[in-house]
Amino acid sequence: MKILLVHTRINYDNMEPLGLLSLATALKRAGFQTSVLDIFPQDDLYFCDWIHTFAPDLIGFGFETPGVRRTRELIGLARCIAPEIQLCAGGIHTSVLPQTTLHDLDLDFVVVGEAESNFPLICQALQNGRSIQGLPGVGITDIGGSFHLTPPPPLIADLDALAPVDRSLLHGHRFYFEPPGCVRGLVRTRAANILASRGCPYNCTFCQSDYLMGKEVRLRSVASVIREIKELRERYEIGTIYFADDGITVDRDWIERFCEHLLSENLDIGWGCQSRADCLSPERVNLMKRAGCLQIDMGIESGDPEVLGYLNKSETPRQYLEAAGWIRGAGMRLLCSFVIGTPVETSASYEKTSNLIQALRPSMCQYFTLVPYPGTDLARQALETNALEHLSFSERGSQKLWAGGSLRGNLSREEQVRMKAALQRTTFLRDHLSLVLGWARYPRHVFRLARVIFQNGFFLRSAFPLRRFNPVEIAQTIYHAYNRDLLQRARSREMSPLALSKEYAQPEDHSSAAVAVE
Repeated sequence: MKILLVHTRINYDNMEPLGLLSLATALKRAGFQTSVLDIFPQDDLYFCDWIHTFAPDLIGFGFETPGVRRTRELIGLARCIAPEIQLCAGGIHTSVLPQTTLHDLDLDFVVVGEAESNFPLICQALQNGRSIQGLPGVGITDIGGSFHLTPPPPLIADLDALAPVDRSLLHGHRFYFEPPGCVRGLVRTRAANILASRGCPYNCTFCQSDYLMGKEVRLRSVASVIREIKELRERYEIGTIYFADDGITVDRDWIERFCEHLLSENLDIGWGCQSRADCLSPERVNLMKRAGCLQIDMGIESGDPEVLGYLNKSETPRQYLEAAGWIRGAGMRLLCSFVIGTPVETSASYEKTSNLIQALRPSMCQYFTLVPYPGTDLARQALETNALEHLSFSERGSQKLWAGGSLRGNLSREEQVRMKAALQRTTFLRDHLSLVLGWARYPRHVFRLARVIFQNGFFLRSAFPLRRFNPVEIAQTIYHAYNRDLLQRARSREMSPLALSKEYAQPEDHSSAAVAVE
């Protein structure tokens, strides 16, 4: 049985789809022929070519809420090309809204929960011609039109059993490791992303993750993470790692053991991570620095305590300032992210945020529009208080791409747009100076970037007239155009779907892995 896993993208960011890669790795270990596609905005022909030549029996879609509309388009293409192929979906959005996802996207079934434990069972049943109704975490419509959903499987306790992910299952995977690698604003030679944990114990009102990952933080063993880092260095010449999860500093003992292990093995690896301010201390920050940590990202969200209370952040500006001082004092970069569009915001809120940014002195800032994703406390509160008329999902639901505010509040949406643009302009030079200096170390890539800018010059002039000049939008457009060029080059150097299909003609013996999913 051949299974194609598809990750729907609405931009050209170059972070590997680690969730689908983990699932694909579990399927491969169970003996299935599997491949993963990252489908970018202009990939319709690429997607259709893979369906024709790889000829999958099942296509599984993974996507976040902003990608719903794009996923619907891809499903329509798949139905036209090969109506006999079964289609399903999983992930956070699907787990939050299983019945809506099944019906609105015209799917054969949906999968909820952590799919590494139940999806191989589902595929085995389909391969053997058995019914999947009743298997854990399956949503399906019966002949009479009634929707049936079984409870998801228990959360996976042993994350080491899933690691490391097989990145070669992702076509064009070398695109993600092309120099210069970028770790959230920090330019390095080659970079890769790792997930070391699942789950988050905090209660931020805008977060969906506990629907899929739960509240309890589950961490891989330090030894497992070290092995993956070594593999990335040896196989792809990776010099910098970014931990894409929220949880590695929540467990103080784990992060300290991890740092001590890096130091004892004298691994020359740079890395960055996310952290809350209340998970840090001067001693812990200094230890992380000595172990190669280059940057810590903090979700500040706002400088107004009332806004932080509305978001249930359970942190204060004072804690942010204290942690920022430790990070800067240790000689590390500090990246801070902020959200715009909370209903309780006022003009004074933006002034407080601007003042906090000046005091924090971050290396880089990122600004997002607050979006009430389904299943979150924010969405429930917004509907109850009439701050939001209804939930709808499209590319405009992306925090990065939403131009205006999504919630009604003290300020109009136009005022929210102006405030966000004003904050972006105040930190634009600081945010991009390190990127420019970092790229200057790679003349070949600077030349390629210049060519991309020249090729897209007419588009930029027409898309960004001077009367609404926004340097952040222009920088993002150039970045996405450059990544699109890199992606096309990486794909052209790797196997075609037909070649991959032939490669899988003689599957390896995965008897030990197959036992694990029986």
